[in-house]
Amino acid sequence: MSNKIYERHLASLYESCEELPLDNDDKYLILSDLHMGNRSKKDDFILNRDLVYQILRDYYLPNNYKIILNGDIEELQKFTLETVHQSNKDFFDLFQEFGHENIIKIWGNHDAELTLQKEENLTFPIREAIKLNYKGRKLFILHGHQATMLYSKFNAVVGFLLKFIFHPLGIKNLYFAADSRKQFTTEKRIYQFSRQNSIVSIIGHTHRPLFESLSKREDLKLRMEAILRKYGKVEESKKKDLRIRLEALKKEWYNLSKQQKKEQPFNNGLYQKDLLQPNLFNSGCGIGKNGITALEISKGKIKLVHWIDVRRGNKKFYDPKKKRKSLKKNSPFQKIIIKQDDLDYIFNRIELLH
Repeated sequence: MSNKIYERHLASLYESCEELPLDNDDKYLILSDLHMGNRSKKDDFILNRDLVYQILRDYYLPNNYKIILNGDIEELQKFTLETVHQSNKDFFDLFQEFGHENIIKIWGNHDAELTLQKEENLTFPIREAIKLNYKGRKLFILHGHQATMLYSKFNAVVGFLLKFIFHPLGIKNLYFAADSRKQFTTEKRIYQFSRQNSIVSIIGHTHRPLFESLSKREDLKLRMEAILRKYGKVEESKKKDLRIRLEALKKEWYNLSKQQKKEQPFNNGLYQKDLLQPNLFNSGCGIGKNGITALEISKGKIKLVHWIDVRRGNKKFYDPKKKRKSLKKNSPFQKIIIKQDDLDYIFNRIELLH
C-alpha cells in the first residue's frame, strides 16, 4: 500500500470525524492500549490493573478529568467481549461514574470487534477518531493502526491467530509494538500527514510514548546535552550533582541503544531531514513493566506522565531528579511528569517552522 493511499485514508478520517471544543478549563486524560483481559496470568493488563483503577478513582475522577480511551482498551483478539466485560465490571462501573458525556471511546485494532456490536450492547458509543479544536488549531486523536497495512487489511486474521493459536499456547505480548521497524513506519506516516496539515496527532498502537515527535531515546540525548551546556556555567559545588544525573541518563541511553541495535536505522526518530516539528504525540500503553504512561491536557498544557509502582523498584526513568507525587499518603503509586509544554507554544512552532 503506497503512502498516497495512507494519506487519503487519514485525510478522509480527519475530515469526517467529530470535532469537539477544547478550552483551557477542560481536562483530558488520554489512555490507550490497556488490553483488558480475563484477569488470569494470560491477561497482559493484570500487572497494572490495580494501579490504573486507583489513579482513575482517586485522582482523575475527583479532579474532574474527561477520559479519551484511545483504542485497544479491551483485548478482543484473545478474549470474548463478554469475558472482558464481566472480568472488568469494576472498571466499566467506574467509567460510568465519570459520566457518559465524559468518556470518549475510540476503537483500535485489538478491539475492532466493537464496531460489529449493536449499540445497546456497548457501554459507550465508539468512534474511529475525534478532533479537538483549540483556538482554531486541531488535535487529531486516533489509535494509529490506520497507517499500517497489516492491521488495515488483515486484522481478522491476526485476531484469529492470537485467539485460537498463540493465546492457548500461553504466548503473551505478541503485539505489533514489539517490532521497531513497523513502529517507525507507522509513526512516520502519521507524522508526515500531520506536518502537511499543520495539526497535532495523538496516537497509541505502537506502545511507544512520544512527546513533540521525540522518542524516549531522543529525549534522553537532549537532556544530556542540556546538562553538558549547563556544566561549564555552574559553581564547582553543583557539578557533582550534574555528573550524577548525566551518568544516570547515559546509562539509560546506552541500555536503550543496545536493545535497539539491530533496528538502528529505524530508531533515529528523525522522520525527515528538515526541522523536526512537534506534530506527533503518543500516550504509550497501560501494560508496561514499570507502570503506565498517559497524556494529560489541562490549562492549555499537554503533559506526558508516567505512573509507577515503587514496589517494583526504580528502573528506567527519564531523569533521577524528576519530582514524584504520590497518589495519596502511603500509596505505592507515584506520578512523574516526564515532559510538558504549552499548546500555544507547540502550535506556534508548527506554524512558524512549516
